[in-house]
Amino acid sequence: MALRHGMLFFPELPARIILIIISLIIGVGLLKLNKWVYRLVLFFCLYFTIANIIIALNTGNNGFYSNIIFSIWVLFTLPKDRRVFD
Repeated sequence: MALRHGMLFFPELPARIILIIISLIIGVGLLKLNKWVYRLVLFFCLYFTIANIIIALNTGNNGFYSNIIFSIWVLFTLPKDRRVFD
């Protein structure tokens, strides 16, 4: 997982823990509709889109395309709901 997220020299377990903590923070922020989480979600979706494109191209695995499509969908639909976070 660390390798897939661009953390080449980072141990696997700490990388997983960091990603879990960040995901939980984003999830709680989304449930509470906090202002700061809007930009964080956009950043993470952009990051995951780019990371999954790189992984899909390097491995040839078609399983990452669904992640790419979902991240792009969130990137296009979330700005429509911007006023909810204000």
